[in-house]
Amino acid sequence: MDLFRDVPSGRLPASPSPELTPWWHRESLCYRGNLLHIAGHAVVDLIDRHGAPIVAYDRARIVENVNRLKGALVSTGQPSRLYFAVKCNRFGPLLGAIRSTGVCGIDCCSPGEVHLALNSGFEPHEISFTGSSVSEEDVASIGHLPIRMNVDSISMMHKVGRLFPGRRVGIRVNPQIGVGLTPQLTYAGGKPTKFGIYEDRFQEALQVAAQYGLIVEGVHMHVGSGWLAHGLETFLRAVDRLCSFASCLPELRYVNVGGGIGVCHSDEDEPVDLDLYAGNIAERVGTLLGDHVEICCEPGDYLVNDTAILAARVTMVEEKGGVTFVGLNVGFNSNPQAAHYGFAQEMVHASRGLADDASPRFVVVGNINEVIDNFHSDAAFPKVEEGDVLVMLNAGGYGSSMASNHCMRKLAIEVMLG
Repeated sequence: MDLFRDVPSGRLPASPSPELTPWWHRESLCYRGNLLHIAGHAVVDLIDRHGAPIVAYDRARIVENVNRLKGALVSTGQPSRLYFAVKCNRFGPLLGAIRSTGVCGIDCCSPGEVHLALNSGFEPHEISFTGSSVSEEDVASIGHLPIRMNVDSISMMHKVGRLFPGRRVGIRVNPQIGVGLTPQLTYAGGKPTKFGIYEDRFQEALQVAAQYGLIVEGVHMHVGSGWLAHGLETFLRAVDRLCSFASCLPELRYVNVGGGIGVCHSDEDEPVDLDLYAGNIAERVGTLLGDHVEICCEPGDYLVNDTAILAARVTMVEEKGGVTFVGLNVGFNSNPQAAHYGFAQEMVHASRGLADDASPRFVVVGNINEVIDNFHSDAAFPKVEEGDVLVMLNAGGYGSSMASNHCMRKLAIEVMLG
């Protein structure tokens, strides 16, 4: 365990020996000459065909990511279930790709998402619901369905009990241990958050459940998103706390460890070792709770973020106050990750090849009339001119699902490749 340190950002120090190829390079995402390709298509050709801005998805990569994580869970021998956090992306063809694997359900946090999952072909038993600030109308609209429902508060426990006495439920707990790529992506820890039932009221929650004859069959947590190798030890400490809560439940069927596994955003990042992730969870659950208890996890970013790119036209290249700004014909209305979550995505040029140490640096901004509409504060490109196409990597999550009409700027077109 000496590899790990408790660093909420989940980042490791930069390698002293940079790779000869870019960290993100793979067969389905690479330069051929100076042209960037995804899933066999030149990005500039995609824009000529569909327009800009565009989000292009690699269907094969989606399937590969699902199967890789499910395979790691299966290899432990502990029962497991995988859900995709649909709040991350609800693009229809993407949900179709996930469903095609046959090994991944849907994690929902609103009745609307539950009905979307059903309409997309997922069966009720493939759906898990964990909502926040849940109303009586929310419970009434989905409580009759044979989905898994995790109760986030004592208030919600009363609502479920009054409307559906005797129902099976899980309890979302707050282990007071959190880890995320940034503070905006950390859901638990020393500072109280709205998520889950805390230890000091856990027994009260069980008493309320008993009052209505509710059967508590699972525990759930979500401690943060985007964490990488550096965050695994902290995450596993939260799993220990989750198992402590679970040990109080005589009808225990499952332990849901939430989502949160991130994807690399720079060459300074180290990915989570899935065998370490799955093996450590299984060892804890199997030893402390029994080999019959199902491990559930519900990632969003890990399954889809690195499956897509966002490409946009350059509309401005201009020096302002000693800084060269590059403006794009897209804004945080289509991709809010930098504005909302405080981190920059890797950016590359679609038709001029890779930058090097001598390449000029730019501040890349969007076309929304807000000061937070910045994509990258120190991006390097070989050269940039108006009309060029720039590309943001890892654009598969939290784009279209959080899209807005702010400033009435058009949204990026979504295209599935493969």
